[in-house]
Amino acid sequence: MNFMQVDNFMSPPPNTNASKGHVVYRPDAVAGRFIAIGAVLLLMVAAVAWATGLAGLLRRSECRSWPTLLVFGQETDASLLVRGAVGCPLSLQAPSLAVDELKMTTLPENGSVMPRGRTGVTYLPSRNFKGEDFFAFTVHGRSAVAEGTALVRVRVSVR
Repeated sequence: MNFMQVDNFMSPPPNTNASKGHVVYRPDAVAGRFIAIGAVLLLMVAAVAWATGLAGLLRRSECRSWPTLLVFGQETDASLLVRGAVGCPLSLQAPSLAVDELKMTTLPENGSVMPRGRTGVTYLPSRNFKGEDFFAFTVHGRSAVAEGTALVRVRVSVR
């Protein structure tokens, strides 16, 4: 292989009279590669700029929840700290947790709450709300410790 041989993007197109060993320069192929590389670099710069903006938004939004240990047949208190308009999940934990039903009993006044299957809920504050909120739900099921219905009271602090 001599130094004049190049890869196929610069090789002569079929049905040409170019002799073997000569380089046929095709500007359209080279320009196409440069345009593709430029487009990829532009997309990478745009992705980094978007991620930086998203990171700033996430720094202003925060959710702190602590896993709630559930004992069936007993009342349980839980708390959430929410900053910004971010959904904040609350997960239920119990030894050998088997939840048959999760039912909302008190809805929040300044937000919304959605069950996440039968093992937790997600609280979302109302737009521009800051302050205290409250909701409660019951959970019926069984665990290694007990069986029955538990009331979970959740105090939410939105900053």
